[in-house]
Amino acid sequence: MRNGGLFLLFVCLLSACSLAKFDRFPGVKLNEIPGEFQGYYKQVVPEKLMDKEDSTGLRIGPTWWEMVKPDGTTRTGMGDSVILSQYNGHYFISVTNSYVKYWYVFVAEPDGKGAITTRPIVANGRKLPLRKYLERLPVHDSDIVYRMNEEQLLKYYVKVIKKHPGIEIKKISQ
Repeated sequence: MRNGGLFLLFVCLLSACSLAKFDRFPGVKLNEIPGEFQGYYKQVVPEKLMDKEDSTGLRIGPTWWEMVKPDGTTRTGMGDSVILSQYNGHYFISVTNSYVKYWYVFVAEPDGKGAITTRPIVANGRKLPLRKYLERLPVHDSDIVYRMNEEQLLKYYVKVIKKHPGIEIKKISQ
C-alpha cells in the first residue's frame, strides 16, 4: 500500500466493471467543499495490514484537494470532471473524464469525528441489483447507463451499498 496510496484505491474503484454509470450527477453541485471535509487525512488501514502503513495523505481545501506523497504533491481543483454535490443531507462525489460520457458516483459520509467513509455506487448488489431501483437508459453503445433518480439512489444505497465497508480516511490535522 505504500506506493499506491489513496489514489490507487480510487483508480481501482474507477476501473472496476461493476461501477454504475449515470446520465448526470445527483443533487445540487457545491462550489465549495464544506468545512467538515477540509483538513489533512490518512487512510484507515485495516488491522490485518497495519504493518504496511500508507505514506500517502490527502489534504482537502475549500475548492481543491492534494495527494501528498513522499515524492511530491499533486493538487487538483474542483471542476467539470469531479463534482461534489449534496442531496437530502447526503454528499456525493461524481467523476467523469473525456473518455467516459457518463458519471461514476460515490457517497461520502463524514462521521462528525474527523473521518470520512466513501462508498461507490455499484450496479450489482449481492441480492438487489441497481436495475430494480433505477431505470436503464437506451444507449447506442455497450454501456449500461442509469437515469439519475436521487430518491431511488438513496434507497439502493441504504439497502445495499451502505452495508459494505468503504474506504475510510481519518482527519489527522486541520
